[in-house]
Amino acid sequence: MVAARLLRLLSGDLTHSRTERALDIVRRATIHAMNVHAPPPTLWHYTDAQGFLGIVTSSLLRFGDARFLNDRSERVYGERIISEVLSEEVTADTTGNTAACHTLLSATLPDRLFVCSFSETSEAISQWQRYGADGFGYCLGFDPRRLDDLFDEYDIFLKAMVYDVHEQRELARKAIRMQVAAETKRKAANGFMSDVLFADTEIDHAKLLMKNPSFRDEKEWRCILRLLIQNEQGEADGEQTGNLREEYCPRGSYIKPFLALPHHHQGAPRNKLPIVGVVCGPKLDGDLSIATARRFLRSHGYDVSVLRSELADVWR
Repeated sequence: MVAARLLRLLSGDLTHSRTERALDIVRRATIHAMNVHAPPPTLWHYTDAQGFLGIVTSSLLRFGDARFLNDRSERVYGERIISEVLSEEVTADTTGNTAACHTLLSATLPDRLFVCSFSETSEAISQWQRYGADGFGYCLGFDPRRLDDLFDEYDIFLKAMVYDVHEQRELARKAIRMQVAAETKRKAANGFMSDVLFADTEIDHAKLLMKNPSFRDEKEWRCILRLLIQNEQGEADGEQTGNLREEYCPRGSYIKPFLALPHHHQGAPRNKLPIVGVVCGPKLDGDLSIATARRFLRSHGYDVSVLRSELADVWR
């Protein structure tokens, strides 16, 4: 899939923006390869009745602006891990190459990050409480491989979150060393390092995989779409966004931006999402919720398993 993305991108004129995006894809693929966890057969998305209805009828998934994630400290948490390990690497590197790259390595890039979250489990009380209408919602199962194919054209990567501090530090260390090696080689060849504004570093991608261990019960995976900002108004590069259109919905007292994907071209048939099963919340009436959910799904072409949560007998 990475090769296909590069071929599509490089088929036109090689503008500076296109060249940077090609490098971005290669860098993302490198970090993606560092995330060695293979996805389980099914990934689950907790939602309420309105979300269930909207996902199935529209054949779209919402990618929410990451600034509105439930754990808003995530980016700060990843930056702290990176900062700690970077200091260790600067001290240990007697060549001085890491210190020479310090400004680039510690830069926070201007970006817009959109995510759609999933879980390895459909039977977590904490997940039902946080995202599944406190047990009165639904949990939709997706085939992760088909999901990856569905979002291929958007340079979206499916990643498992890393909760173990030791694994996070090793991920940070690998990312720092990879970036230092790349920048040292670039300086030797060209006499200069990457521009901070355009260098989409391996380190910045590694931050996206780190989450506070307190949330490990979520067993979270994310589809992540990252847009580089090109102007002071916070607008992303038009070549990168293509047909993506930002929409808005209420989030508490705020207005939350989101992207609805995959984009459907006007007049073209909408492909079904790779939904493979649905679990009805443990606090719902089992017989009623299963019967109506099954009929609703079949009316939209989904002949999949519909079950009641196993937590129904222990959590009322």
